[in-house]
Amino acid sequence: MSVFPTTEELVVSWRFNGAHVCMVGVKFGRKMEKFSWRLAINPNIVVLKLLGLWPKGHEGYKFNLYTLYSLSMNAFVDGDNFFQTIYIFYIYSDLQALAAIVFLLFTDWLASIKAYYFFRNMNLLKELMVELESKEFQPNNHQRTLVQPMLKLWTFVYKAYWFSVGTTLLLLALFPIVDGSFRQYRLPFFAWYPFDTTISPFYEITYFYQMFSICFLAIVCLNVDTLNAALMVFIISQCDILCDNLKNLQTCKKSDYNSKLIVCVEHHQKILRYVKILLDRFGFCEKFPIF
Repeated sequence: MSVFPTTEELVVSWRFNGAHVCMVGVKFGRKMEKFSWRLAINPNIVVLKLLGLWPKGHEGYKFNLYTLYSLSMNAFVDGDNFFQTIYIFYIYSDLQALAAIVFLLFTDWLASIKAYYFFRNMNLLKELMVELESKEFQPNNHQRTLVQPMLKLWTFVYKAYWFSVGTTLLLLALFPIVDGSFRQYRLPFFAWYPFDTTISPFYEITYFYQMFSICFLAIVCLNVDTLNAALMVFIISQCDILCDNLKNLQTCKKSDYNSKLIVCVEHHQKILRYVKILLDRFGFCEKFPIF
């Protein structure tokens, strides 16, 4: 017999000095651990922290070293966009060269704007993450297995994007080396700089600077977009949980029906509010996906 029964009351009785003493036991049961939605996207959050786009705690940016680091990193990367933009004024009459640089430059600036938009709405995003851990959004044991396929699908997509973006960046970095154009001091991207990039070590430094900037922006886009996709997956999972709760109303006791129905209605309203905030504030990121 188990010392700590989990599903039935423990009743201990004995007699002492002719008096019957009865102790009515208490149900001993394991408390179900809280389901963490954030744990599913933890790799995404770790990368955002390294990029300067995810401050600690449940609040947004404050006046501290991490905010300074975030602003410095983004300003450093945007400098490369600025130098590429200046180059347009030197080749605007050459339509072929202009067409080659404008598309990539547009995506670079778009990534910078996306990072700024993400930065500006960090407080609201942290509130959404806290809301996910609320009682209404918690699945039970059965529902945890119900939401796993969507979470695994998001993980697969995240890894697939990493492979695609990583391969593209690697080939982009090696292109001047593979085709031999590095001997003519060709850079990965056309840009104007206030110094001669055909002289060593300025060429090597500028080469590294351009590749660092494009890698930074690409990883920003990848993780911001996949984080938005993860929030949508969470909403889909909440709808699945709500549907499961509604189905269970058919088998619940009549005395519990009204209370459980009210819980379902409140859950539905909370999902709608969550979706509205996500689309109103972060719809910009969804309209311009990964480049």
